[in-house]
Amino acid sequence: MRAITLITISVLMLTGCASKPRYGGTEAPRVPSGKEAAVLFTPVPSVINLPLEIKTSFIEKTVNEQLPRVLYECDTLTLGPFKNVKVTARKKGNIKMQLSGNELIYKVPLSINMRVSLTIGALGFSHTEHQDVEAGITLDLRSRIFLNNDWSLNTVTKPQGYTWTSDPVVKVRSVSIPVKPVADFLLSKQFGTIGEIIDNTVAATVDVKEIINPLWQRLQEPAALGAAESSQNLWLRLTPQSVYMSPISGRGGNLNTSLGIRTVAETFIGEKPPALAPVKLPNFTAPGKIDSTFVINLYSEISYDQATLMSRQMLMGIPFKSGKHEVIVEDIKISGIDGFMLIRLDLTGSFRGRVFVIGEAAYDEKTQTMSIKNLNYDMTTQNRLHKSANWLMRGIIISKMEPLLRFPLKETLEDAQAIAQYMLKNNEVYEGIYLNGKLDSLTIGGVALTESSIRTVILAKGSLSVRTGKK
Repeated sequence: MRAITLITISVLMLTGCASKPRYGGTEAPRVPSGKEAAVLFTPVPSVINLPLEIKTSFIEKTVNEQLPRVLYECDTLTLGPFKNVKVTARKKGNIKMQLSGNELIYKVPLSINMRVSLTIGALGFSHTEHQDVEAGITLDLRSRIFLNNDWSLNTVTKPQGYTWTSDPVVKVRSVSIPVKPVADFLLSKQFGTIGEIIDNTVAATVDVKEIINPLWQRLQEPAALGAAESSQNLWLRLTPQSVYMSPISGRGGNLNTSLGIRTVAETFIGEKPPALAPVKLPNFTAPGKIDSTFVINLYSEISYDQATLMSRQMLMGIPFKSGKHEVIVEDIKISGIDGFMLIRLDLTGSFRGRVFVIGEAAYDEKTQTMSIKNLNYDMTTQNRLHKSANWLMRGIIISKMEPLLRFPLKETLEDAQAIAQYMLKNNEVYEGIYLNGKLDSLTIGGVALTESSIRTVILAKGSLSVRTGKK
């Protein structure tokens, strides 16, 4: 058996006669000094793997919106006999992007505009003309993609060449102007600049955190799962702790990766659980060796009022004997104190008075019951009971009553199994997010006390897959 919570006994002494002492007092029961604090159950975390897709079209749209129209300007270029040729390279139409493996392939359509100056002389006279000419090329670039652990997306863009979209030779009057040297110049001297412009644009505008953060925040909201096979509502609350990210890969024309969210998954029956303080999206880490077993912390609660009614059925009106002493339980009430379970006993018979019992709650795996162990008086009781303390505690409470203070959990486990199986049947826990899996085992993780109830923690372990999209 595994002891989880502590229970103390305190007796408030009442006035009475010598033959049947009656004890009373005004001091409230107190947990004895020196007692270790009740061990609180720590929910077991596990990892949810969520597929993440970054559409290439999203990056393409962002780059086209943010990339400046003029990518290059120069007014000192020399082309054959022409000096100080003004050259402007402008984006002509939208950049086209596709995925090749884990790299992005860009096609950047450019319009090369040139202004050349022609000096024409005859009969001792001359004049200068300015002639505008235009040619078109498409630059080919290739980008490697890197996702930093702060969710920023970086690319490293390199040139791959170009193709002509118009005649590479332009004639002005009777003079042919070769445009190919301009393209070669752009490639050899300025291609890196164009690549940097694209890289800086991607880094500044493609924010992966903006894609992840809404999902991260939504996962922290308690989600209604329906009623399973019970009339009571079922709720799921996730408390994320950290994030893992697998390397980006290209598939289906989009960038794909997987988020591993280390989270505590808790399931509540009944009223909607309170939302906890939101956790900000942290930087992600590279996944190491991760246990693929998924754990659901299922909570089944017995209110103190319910526990009181069950205890009254077990103990009230029954005579308990120890040698020449006999007591009868007139009333019993169960509650909690400072993280411990508190049992109030109103007794009559050889001892007439009120006793507060504080001890440990333990789970017995063989009988599938929760019992109360290691009963003891509190500090106030020990100072007041004197001679009655030993026979009442050892002869009656420990040996006679303690074995009866048991709460069956078999039905709780059966309900938990039905709940876990319901959760893992392609259940939409959040809009567009579906859980599907298989239950492997069900165990009691512990017994914990809340302000209003005895909470049994059931660990449902199995395999889980998560998908996004439509049902």
